[in-house]
Amino acid sequence: MSSGEASNFDRAMQELQRLIDEQERATYSPQVIKESHQPQNMRRLQEPDACAIVRGWCGDTMEFYLRMQDGTVAEATFMTDGCGPTVACGSRLTAMTSGLAVQEAQEILPDDLLQALGGLPKESLHCAHLAVTTLHEALAGYERRRASDQTGEAVAKHAGDLMRRATIERKQWCSPWAGVYWERKQHTAACVGLPVWPGAWAAASRRRAGH
Repeated sequence: MSSGEASNFDRAMQELQRLIDEQERATYSPQVIKESHQPQNMRRLQEPDACAIVRGWCGDTMEFYLRMQDGTVAEATFMTDGCGPTVACGSRLTAMTSGLAVQEAQEILPDDLLQALGGLPKESLHCAHLAVTTLHEALAGYERRRASDQTGEAVAKHAGDLMRRATIERKQWCSPWAGVYWERKQHTAACVGLPVWPGAWAAASRRRAGH
């Protein structure tokens, strides 16, 4: 390609880009353009506390990852294979979510996201629904896991209480005046589970001594 042909090609590409930019500005708000061109938090978290992946009816997939601390969203990130509006929705929603308590984040609606983005064309409204739905799925998964952990802790605590109670009752039943458990092994008396009469320790001692 000669230098003249290359120059003509460059001018054609510049003109094409100018037309694309004009159409984009006529279609989308400045907020949507900024978030789609320079997205925030677009990455996957390693070992997140909560995550969700949702595929929209349009074919776009949205992924949300959350890092939680004391019931608050400490960090939120996203990934998507979708279009510019989908990227913008994920980007803005992660910024909106960070720092919120779980309940506050659960109350975010698609309309809240659309308002933060300055609106979307009718054909792109589903992008906001996809992003918010994915966020809610991640939060719901976090709540289910936390409830399961709390249930497990409660069961473990109850089992521990029962074991301690059984230990106390066994010690009380094994007192010298309530009956003892003993076994002759290497000339040592030990509790094993056979109730005998009071004074068994003395009888066992006499037998060991050969009396």
